[in-house]
Amino acid sequence: MAGGQAMLTTVLQRFPVQRVILVADRGLLSLDNIDTLTTLADQGGRKLEFILAVPARRFGELVETFRGLAFDEAGLAEAGFAGHRLIVAHDPLRAAEQSEKRRARIAELETLAERMVGKLDAQEFGPDRAAADPPVEDPGPDGATDRGRRASDRGAYSRFTRAVAEAELTRFLKADFTADRFSWSLDEAAIAEAELFDGKLALLTNAPDLTPVDAVVRYKALADIERGFRVLKSDIEIAPVHHRLPERIHAHALICFLALTLYRV
Repeated sequence: MAGGQAMLTTVLQRFPVQRVILVADRGLLSLDNIDTLTTLADQGGRKLEFILAVPARRFGELVETFRGLAFDEAGLAEAGFAGHRLIVAHDPLRAAEQSEKRRARIAELETLAERMVGKLDAQEFGPDRAAADPPVEDPGPDGATDRGRRASDRGAYSRFTRAVAEAELTRFLKADFTADRFSWSLDEAAIAEAELFDGKLALLTNAPDLTPVDAVVRYKALADIERGFRVLKSDIEIAPVHHRLPERIHAHALICFLALTLYRV
């Protein structure tokens, strides 16, 4: 953040820029950062305008806002957040893919849990009790089964919680440590809330004259800029700079940026 402030200060001092629109990814967003940058640019009648991607899942207050969104034919909607415009773009296909992927991973973990319950029941009550749902031996980390090893509820809890944590699904699947025997629960409300954000790009902006389409297009152009920097670092190899004299360093950088311009054109 300090580097961004210094860069913005340098640009404003060197060039008579009358309108500055900052476009940034989710890593920059915090309300304090926005206030700092806005104050920094509010000099000489200028006002810093911004388009920032919002990590919407981090803000619980956005749940009700997202529930009330009405998307147009282009999949765009607008609301307010933190005193600024909130523009949301919705991709139904991507939303369906994200939701299906999450539910498939949850189903895999529930299947794992049910297999562990079947194994515990067969061990406790014998094959007659487990005949209706025969247990399947669970492979260990190295793929080998733990045949002959006595299963325990404590071990089942340990393995289940570890698998859920590794899948980053602790919000949805929770082990019930208060139960006498190994059990778990599925939080359908949390899943529904997560699906509310699937396939959506949320942008925060204070630019009054940008349409939702313009804001989304300008934000997506950020990916083109990032691709340009990757080309500079890889194909064009702007670094390392094997020069010592300042004019040679400047010449090297100029040649690389000219090459990038030709590459982009």
